[in-house]
Amino acid sequence: MKKYRIWFLGLVWGMVLIQGIVNITAKNDQKILEAFEASDSIPLEGKVIVSGSLGEEELDVETKRNLLVSLAQQTGLTMGYEIDMKVEDGISTMTLKKENGEEGVWLSIASSSNSNYLTTEVAIEDAKEILILKEQLERVLEENGIRTESSLYVHGDFQKLLSRAEKNAMEEKLLSILEAEVVLQYKDEYSDTIYAYSPLLSDYYERNGERINIQIILNYNDSGENTQLYLAFPFYNESY
Repeated sequence: MKKYRIWFLGLVWGMVLIQGIVNITAKNDQKILEAFEASDSIPLEGKVIVSGSLGEEELDVETKRNLLVSLAQQTGLTMGYEIDMKVEDGISTMTLKKENGEEGVWLSIASSSNSNYLTTEVAIEDAKEILILKEQLERVLEENGIRTESSLYVHGDFQKLLSRAEKNAMEEKLLSILEAEVVLQYKDEYSDTIYAYSPLLSDYYERNGERINIQIILNYNDSGENTQLYLAFPFYNESY
């Protein structure tokens, strides 16, 4: 595992000090980390995404830039970042970012003819900090009048191929810790994807009238030599 970056550790705890101590035990969201640690997989990454609408009024380039810089400062990121802008399929996106390998912070405003949408993302190697980051990003955005939607995931590796029996046992273990009921599941020889609902966790979304707030993915990596775990709340929307 790569050494945890000093600059990023400073950012994480800077967010805590700036915003104050938060309650990450509303309901039992920490159960996500409890389940992940109980899997005994080797942690690779944690990522949190917090987004919200900025309304329909047209925002000029300077306004977007000032907003991104202000939000970055409020989360403890005061220097060393870059800002770029691109236009694709009628959507202009301005992004403030600071990256270091697979870790990074990204704040983006995507604008079309009638909407502006802010997305904040933080990826870290130390998955234990992910709930703190989620709470802090939500607080910063909400204090700026932005209603938020959030998701997060933790990613680990078992460094071996799990058998079908081992995958089934792992999934049952995670579901038991989370006190979750399976809503949908898809399994084949390469990948398992389970959508479930846990009453312990604070957020959820609905699909066909069913509540879902947990996604468990077990899949073989590109080399076909290891099994990877993705544990997401309330859903996982990245490629793997």
